[in-house]
Amino acid sequence: MGLAVGATTGLVAGGVTDLNNARVGDDFIEDVTKALTPNKVAVVAEIEEDWTTPVDTRMEAIGGTVFRRALSEVKHTIHEENVAAMKADMAQMKAEQAKAHADRKAKLQEKINQLDSKIQDQLQKAKERREASERQVQVLKAKAAAARRQSVRRKRCAAEAGRRRKHKRLRLRHAGEARGWDGERKQRG
Repeated sequence: MGLAVGATTGLVAGGVTDLNNARVGDDFIEDVTKALTPNKVAVVAEIEEDWTTPVDTRMEAIGGTVFRRALSEVKHTIHEENVAAMKADMAQMKAEQAKAHADRKAKLQEKINQLDSKIQDQLQKAKERREASERQVQVLKAKAAAARRQSVRRKRCAAEAGRRRKHKRLRLRHAGEARGWDGERKQRG
């Protein structure tokens, strides 16, 4: 019994630590920690899905709960942490530079310049990713609008085809009635 409790506790603690290392937000970790009680397991996966309902429905059917975080949200957090760390390094170097001797100041200035360049590169890459995401959203919106238009056209065509079939049946029935046919086949004798 003690072994099982220890193993479960270790798994929960390890899982929370892994989530923390994955740089997922504290709110996400709190939600998972509350739901991950003893005798429950967690599956962590990176999944690309166009529609969340199939996974959610299946998980609910087996008593599971799905917690999601967009990969872009995680990447954004990582990016912010990287930029903040670089800015802290730069501030520390500038403080050292203010106290340093002339020969050391030049070396520190070079490091500061390199770090500033890295920060600018990170910011530029983030801007490019954001713009690419915005372009992708626009493409997806256009595809969705086209799909909606096509769906409406298909429904109209199906409705029109149904009306044509109905009118054809009615014409055939009227034509048959005009010839004395009552709608049922008569046996030839």
